[in-house]
Amino acid sequence: MIRFEVFGQRMAVERSDGAWGLYALSDDGKRRAVHDVAVPPDLEESDLLTWLADIYHESASARHPDVLRLED
Repeated sequence: MIRFEVFGQRMAVERSDGAWGLYALSDDGKRRAVHDVAVPPDLEESDLLTWLADIYHESASARHPDVLRLED
């Protein structure tokens, strides 16, 4: 599972059976599948950060201006 902070919201992306799954992460460690956004299956792991920034750019704010990859 690859974790990101997407303009202040913690999210994760996980590859399974050739497809990416996108999840919202809660502060208590739970994850919820994001069904209204589909990560292209041919997207490379190295492109996930840029892709998330493009999809969620309207969530950017002065307090949370970036998408960051989080350490495992």
